[in-house]
Amino acid sequence: MNPFVERRRFLAQCGAAVAAAGIPSDRLLRLAEADGASPGPEWDLRWLNQLHGKHKQVFDAGMGEGTLRIVTTWLDMHQAVFNLVPPAVNAIVGIGGGGLPLNVGDAGWARYELGRRWEVKDPATGVWATRNVYYDRPSGSPSVKALQARGAIFWQCDHALSGFAESIAQELGRPAADLRRDLIASFNPGVRLVPAHTLMLGLAQERGFAYQRL
Repeated sequence: MNPFVERRRFLAQCGAAVAAAGIPSDRLLRLAEADGASPGPEWDLRWLNQLHGKHKQVFDAGMGEGTLRIVTTWLDMHQAVFNLVPPAVNAIVGIGGGGLPLNVGDAGWARYELGRRWEVKDPATGVWATRNVYYDRPSGSPSVKALQARGAIFWQCDHALSGFAESIAQELGRPAADLRRDLIASFNPGVRLVPAHTLMLGLAQERGFAYQRL
């Protein structure tokens, strides 16, 4: 199994990076909220304070259809039981390193062989996927696109993304910074880049989100 599938490793790395930077998590969000004091457009986290659903949940997510099915069920049951749909309920799908390919579009899957690296085969061909097989799927199947259409927010840990770029930079003979930028450019529409997965999990819970690890 590719080492980047191991979520725990990435969470540990993310936590270490934030601690090393000496930036308290509450200050990072406060800076984004203060006029003229934003730490930069990448780290404008004000969107997190704009989620006011009656029920809110952040999913510490990994790869695969199972993640999509669980988040879909969460939304389905709130609609069936309470007749609540977004924005009355808020779902966040938090992606660190293990689930990174969920957030990458077809071009990135093909260019960086994400199917091979994450051992994902295309059901249509039976070989390593060169497209995001989770993004847009047949009607009735859970997909990233369908969840986004229902208001689910997908974030991507930048620390994990940078770690992946560094791991393949020598193999591909390109600077890691260039690979990181290219991967960001290939994200699915609507993906939010965040400083660190572990940081954001804490901030979401401080703002009333229940937590579920998938």
